[in-house]
Amino acid sequence: SDADVILSSSDGLDFYAHKSILCFASAFFTDMFSLPQPLPADSNSLHASSHIDITEGSSTLACLLRQCYSIEDPVLKDLEEVKSFLLAALKYQMHEAISWGESCLTGFVAKFPLRIYAIACSLKLEGAAASATHDSSSLSGTDVMSTLEEDVPEMETLSAGAYHRLLAYWSRGSKECAITQFCKPPTTVTQPASEVILSSHLFMDCSEADILIISCDDG
Repeated sequence: SDADVILSSSDGLDFYAHKSILCFASAFFTDMFSLPQPLPADSNSLHASSHIDITEGSSTLACLLRQCYSIEDPVLKDLEEVKSFLLAALKYQMHEAISWGESCLTGFVAKFPLRIYAIACSLKLEGAAASATHDSSSLSGTDVMSTLEEDVPEMETLSAGAYHRLLAYWSRGSKECAITQFCKPPTTVTQPASEVILSSHLFMDCSEADILIISCDDG
């Protein structure tokens, strides 16, 4: 009765919600509602400006709102529901929902290690990707090949780099492999130019030089 915004799912179901709670849970809605809002024509009813069409289906939207309102955690019955939930949580920048959704995703690791790895990498979820990698490293060579030969549609979205890091982890073993992140390449540290040793450089040989040029850093 005291709702001040209506969220309409893609399948036509309306959800009455509160802007304050949505803003607390979502940076996306915080930014949206920070913009000037038209005044309602009728103070006793929700104006059309408070009616927001959502591209997600009612099942996904209901799960998101349960997280926002800290109601009993929803039940995501299969991997497709988890994927839909995580995509929506990431889209609306709901950090608590993302964390909960990632824990649900890792719950499928034992059954679908490759699928979870591919999904986690596509969503940049390092925790789930690492969990899937560690779990799959216990597979035998035969199991690995049979897994790779299975129809895993999510592998089509897996980058070559993420796939290479997975294979490197498998081939080296968890104890010998130094890979700590799988969704993106490791951060490389470039040595500052001022610290680079130039003793072997072509212009450091003074045997036949007829002029000396001194740089601003006395190098």
